[in-house]
Amino acid sequence: MLAKILSVSQAVTEVLKERKFFVAFLILGASLFWIFVSIPTKTIPGNTLAFQLSILTRSDYFLLITLSALTSLAAVMNFYILANKFTGRTSATLAGQTGIGGISGLIAAIFGTATCSLCVASLFGFLGVGAVFLLLKWQVAVTVVAIILLLISLYFASLKVLGICKNCAVPARK
Repeated sequence: MLAKILSVSQAVTEVLKERKFFVAFLILGASLFWIFVSIPTKTIPGNTLAFQLSILTRSDYFLLITLSALTSLAAVMNFYILANKFTGRTSATLAGQTGIGGISGLIAAIFGTATCSLCVASLFGFLGVGAVFLLLKWQVAVTVVAIILLLISLYFASLKVLGICKNCAVPARK
């Protein structure tokens, strides 16, 4: 278990030591947090940003920041993999695997917003009332699953970055 955590830590360090990826991580993380907060602000009539920020608890802030940071990190690591591995000879399979990892992380983070009862109201439009009530009942479980999916995505991306996965290793920088 400790070896897995260390491999993720090493891969994150490898990716974020490049300035462009570090800046992308910060911008994407802040943007995702803004999106998670602004969705209910825009979709709930009469809701304002000040009111939305005032009703969030410390745990809501913690979860939103965690989900934003993990999603941003997963996306930046996948961009790093694509930028360093994607050549004309690379198969579409790698692009598909990387894209699916990033998309699943984003979807997990969006459904992780189910921790806030008012935030989940913005999901009524495309999920329906029954699905939203189910999400409200199981909001902690949904959030835990979202975080687990993001951590799994980060683990497999770190295997690619560090070259542990021989089939999909990222070549060393020149």
